[in-house]
Amino acid sequence: MASRIGLLPVSHGALFGALIAAGCGRGSQPSPHVRDDAAVATAPARDAAVPSLPPLEAGRASPDAFLYRKRAGHAMYRQARKAEAREDWAAVVAACERALALDADHLDAAWLLAVAYAKTGANDRVLAPLRTAIAGDFVAWSAASLTQPALATWRESPIGVAWRAAIADARRAVGESLQRSIVVSVHGELFAFDPVSHRWLRLTRTGGSVVAALAPIGGAAPFAFVTHTSSRTAPDASSYAVGVIDPLAGRGIRPVAVPVASGAALRVVARAAGGFAVGGAGGWRAIGEDGKLAPAGDRAALDHASALVVFGHAAWIEAAGSAPADANWDDHRLASAIRIGESHRVVSAPDPELIDGRSLALSPDRAALAFVAVDDRCPDAAHGTIASSTAFVTDVATGRLRSLATAHAGLAVQWVGERSLAVASERGVSIIALDTGEATTIDGATDLALPRRRSRCASPDEVANPGEPTDAAETD
Repeated sequence: MASRIGLLPVSHGALFGALIAAGCGRGSQPSPHVRDDAAVATAPARDAAVPSLPPLEAGRASPDAFLYRKRAGHAMYRQARKAEAREDWAAVVAACERALALDADHLDAAWLLAVAYAKTGANDRVLAPLRTAIAGDFVAWSAASLTQPALATWRESPIGVAWRAAIADARRAVGESLQRSIVVSVHGELFAFDPVSHRWLRLTRTGGSVVAALAPIGGAAPFAFVTHTSSRTAPDASSYAVGVIDPLAGRGIRPVAVPVASGAALRVVARAAGGFAVGGAGGWRAIGEDGKLAPAGDRAALDHASALVVFGHAAWIEAAGSAPADANWDDHRLASAIRIGESHRVVSAPDPELIDGRSLALSPDRAALAFVAVDDRCPDAAHGTIASSTAFVTDVATGRLRSLATAHAGLAVQWVGERSLAVASERGVSIIALDTGEATTIDGATDLALPRRRSRCASPDEVANPGEPTDAAETD
């Protein structure tokens, strides 16, 4: 029996993906207000008792909460940004207060108001908007609240000392949340959804341009993410940007452009020595902490490492070592049958579907193999055919095949437990419990962190970032 709720009763060490900075010129950033302006002199801590602050509950109850750029307070926030550019901090305070009166959950306005209060000497008013901003968007501003020069004096006050302790406690809680979350896409932005706290933690702010992300399974480790746009200077080539972010620390590297020749794919690899490397038109290059690309010295190891491969708006993981199954793959890595590596069982897709080799995914206990099969015939109204994809799971030991879902605009599969599988389609994201067949829909999620696998006849526009992004691009 299928149910539709806003919660995900599944535990998963998530595949983390993406960002606080904008990607490829399409994204939108919060006003950082850390412009290397002269640091405010740090006052010594006052000889007073440090108060106890209530715990921060990071995230929001729904991804719709992050649509504040489309709500009533945003026009006043834009006025506040213009006043900030003039360094008219009194006007910033007035505009932000009006923005929050219209929309108490406008997180950008709350952050800017906290900074503006400190700039105007109203340190006793900093805490309330700061709590709103950081609780709502922990990845974007938690670290900034500990380094923003305008807040230096406030941080040395008793309430500021208590704030630093509260951030440390919140980081521990967020780390636990990330361990059990699943990363989903909401119209091209990545969120970590926690089934226990029922909270959505925003991971990216790119205006809906995230293609995919690469990270180790489990924990709150740094991850790399990819955005994509057509190159204006080289229309015969594809242009990608790859960034890195530590979602727990709230620090990252802004996306750096990685041009790729027409007809070639981008590869992103986690390096054994730490950090990430990208393979594009210039060979393997490491992403430096300064946000610049430098030649990678471990090229041989990178050639044979597991990689996130991005080609156009499609992306998949190429695992190192032996594949979970082999087959007589065609040029599109499709086959009518596969031989499972561990058991040598032969599994065939129902005719006329073909198994997509780039969708193969072994369960954590290696007892089951999930994949997507596509009907690669182009639609023919006269004969009643239509482009479609089907998600299957097969038992590794017996080769028993089960159909889980069918869709017309592609499917993606991802294990979220030994007996639970996430399936993304044009209808959203569902978690299927294999033992019972029960499907639970994650309300608001449109995709997983990797794009759907689809028939070559399906329209790319149906698959890539459908609908409105959660964070529309700013032009100011």
